[in-house]
Amino acid sequence: MSMSSSRISDDSEAILKDLKIPPAPDIILQLQQELREEAPSLDAIGDIIQKDAAISGLVLKTVNSPLFGLRATIQSIPQAIMLLGFSYVGNIVQGLVLRQTLGQGDALPPRFWESSSNRALLMAALSTHLLDCSADQAYLLGLFHDVGQAMIAQRQSDYADFIAANDNDPDHALTRLEDDFYNFNHASVGFYLARNWGLPEGIRNIILHHHQSSEFLERDDGDDCEQAMMAILKMAEHIERGHAGIDPDHEWAREQEAVLGYLGMSEVDFEDLRVDLLDRLMLELN
Repeated sequence: MSMSSSRISDDSEAILKDLKIPPAPDIILQLQQELREEAPSLDAIGDIIQKDAAISGLVLKTVNSPLFGLRATIQSIPQAIMLLGFSYVGNIVQGLVLRQTLGQGDALPPRFWESSSNRALLMAALSTHLLDCSADQAYLLGLFHDVGQAMIAQRQSDYADFIAANDNDPDHALTRLEDDFYNFNHASVGFYLARNWGLPEGIRNIILHHHQSSEFLERDDGDDCEQAMMAILKMAEHIERGHAGIDPDHEWAREQEAVLGYLGMSEVDFEDLRVDLLDRLMLELN
């Protein structure tokens, strides 16, 4: 799917390359190689993850989140793999390694990693309610869709201030304002990192267009699962913004009709779901 306002020109590609997008770390390459096997080995994948004690512990904390809705507490990486599947656990690891790789910084938007984690968990929960598509792909999208912001923050010392002034603009998408100010935007940067890290094409496609969701959802030739994941991504963003106290949410006001219309959901039904997921998110944080 190609949409004119998100095409990446030769000039912008050169600028993006200058951002020094990092290659995928070894743990990600090892997991991807094992997952490409015809019969991935539980023991091999468990060993790869458990070599990093910090990542292993964070995986268990993540999968025991109330938003995952698992009935029993998961005690080990092999148990997590058996209950959630190879790719789901692998995608959780990718998100955790992403945070390790890009780290912290004064120019990062406030709560950036917390918001990314919350949106990923909300995506996982929403996918079980609304989609026939892969929940692990929805989780991965929630983690990675704004990763371009972390990349820009490494280069632009004023980026946190820019986000504070422009992230909830009543009239324009953030990517348009970034293009005007920096000559590139976080969706394009995120697309490149996702490509470098070997993320699926569908995930990269949504990352590139996630501030054009109405146009994306209204295409007759779009991929059903890509469009459905775009719709629940906009829901997850809105719920997380509400959790952060952002009201009104101007992007949701612009995109709500297209999102709910695509999913065939009423505003009342969405509000019930939103309140339930906010409650579960509060349990996650307590």
